[in-house]
Amino acid sequence: MVSGALCCSVVHLGVTPLDVVKTKLQTDPVNYPGPIIAFKKVVNEEGLSTFFSGWAPTFVGFFCWGAVGYTLTEFLKR
Repeated sequence: MVSGALCCSVVHLGVTPLDVVKTKLQTDPVNYPGPIIAFKKVVNEEGLSTFFSGWAPTFVGFFCWGAVGYTLTEFLKR
């Protein structure tokens, strides 16, 4: 359970910046026409900390999901 929880939560925590850029692209396509431009614009206008503004719920949610999901997968495979 612990390894599944840690692996799942750490990976998704690392992908949080991509989620921020994706959300910017979806909600404001005029100001953020592409992913690279969106990334640069977020860094210049809002700072690097913006990429991890939603890290706590992401970490907790995927920590729980990883613990349950990976454990059930290994249990049911056998």
